[in-house]
Amino acid sequence: MNRKRTDYLIQYFVSLLIALLLGSWSHSWYETLSISLFLFLIIKFTYDLGKTMSIKNIIAIIATMQYLIGPILGYAYNDSLPLGYRMQIPKEVYFSFVLPASIFYFIGLFWRLNKLSSTVNFESNNVDYFKKGRLLIIIGFISDFFSLGFVGFILGGLKFVGLFYMFSSKHPLKYYWMIPVFGVLVSNTLNSGMFHELILWGCFFLMTYYIFRKTKFVVRLTTIIVGLCLIFLIQLVKKDYRMAMSDNQLNTGKGELFLDQFKKKFSGTGASLSDEDIANNVVRLNQGWIISYVMQNVPEHRPYAEGLTIKDAIVASIFPRFLMPDKVIADGHSNMINYAGIELSSTTAMDIGQMGEAYANFGVFGGIIFMFLLGLFLNWVVTFLERKSLKYPDLLFWVPLIFLQSIKAETDVAIILNHITKTALVTWFFFTPFAKFLINIRSTNTNEFHSFIE
Repeated sequence: MNRKRTDYLIQYFVSLLIALLLGSWSHSWYETLSISLFLFLIIKFTYDLGKTMSIKNIIAIIATMQYLIGPILGYAYNDSLPLGYRMQIPKEVYFSFVLPASIFYFIGLFWRLNKLSSTVNFESNNVDYFKKGRLLIIIGFISDFFSLGFVGFILGGLKFVGLFYMFSSKHPLKYYWMIPVFGVLVSNTLNSGMFHELILWGCFFLMTYYIFRKTKFVVRLTTIIVGLCLIFLIQLVKKDYRMAMSDNQLNTGKGELFLDQFKKKFSGTGASLSDEDIANNVVRLNQGWIISYVMQNVPEHRPYAEGLTIKDAIVASIFPRFLMPDKVIADGHSNMINYAGIELSSTTAMDIGQMGEAYANFGVFGGIIFMFLLGLFLNWVVTFLERKSLKYPDLLFWVPLIFLQSIKAETDVAIILNHITKTALVTWFFFTPFAKFLINIRSTNTNEFHSFIE
């Protein structure tokens, strides 16, 4: 057994011991295993942080939180949750499918498909990093001003890829380009009251930061723990913040309004968590309540799809809509009504997720096998990108954009395949000779601007 596998085995047993101690031996075996699995993934993420874009760790951590930890809390507080958001089946039935399906998902995700012969050298193309980052940021900002649908969503994400390029370069002007990207991200978050984009891209930037800033394990672990605490605090505040936004009669600035709500929540008598706070956060974390609806509804009231949604997802990811106008619309609404038996309003965004879709199509045993194959597919895409990055090191900067939808446990297979396919095409374009030509044009046209700043 090699050193890396030995390290991971030690990490898991330490995680299991911590889970047992935290639970005071009172949890069931599947709850203890779920908690220990989550702790192990946190330690593994910390261990891998700084070596590469640890996207597989992020996928596994989010899946564990939403498929396993959230449902544990869901069952614990089930009577306190709103009626529509409660777990619908006994927890033994739920975990008998979701726990082994999650484990096989992670086995496929982390299966070692090939051994890379060398490490990625990010320092070899510094000047081009700055020029390419500048072009991507400009395209990203321009795309934000136009309503281009899914294409605009991808192109808008280019400014964050450009941010990674800028950070990796040593150009003296890079911060003039980085600060506006961060500023727009924070501004959009405060204006919309939706914090997931800030959290995700902040996490991706953290991974990029530690690639170029090597630190000790304890420092990385502390950063992750602090980050998880901040995410928890944001979850507690954001509902009150959104209500305050709608009632903002004095036109208070969004940043000031958010800080005011933060102070109210965690100062004086408001510092304790109410039952409503706990219930709201359990519902947000818990994808399991939707999966439980699917497991209750299928096949009792709706037959297994037997791969129909997977076939539709593959076809939709290959053919553009102008060639196939009747292809499936990946918005989650049809899956929710067909397999969970829940009808959503036009403004509500929910989906049964990959785990719910696995069960809806293939049942328990088939769903477990499907989750393994899905993890193996995502693993193959990551491995392919890592292998290509030996020749094109900056390709790893594109990994967060390519997997932006895959890391969300609530998205279905159609969204995942569609996003990976389209972003892969965009990524390929920016490594073509024509893209290099565009980069050099931008460099020529902006020399006077840089001279003025310098």
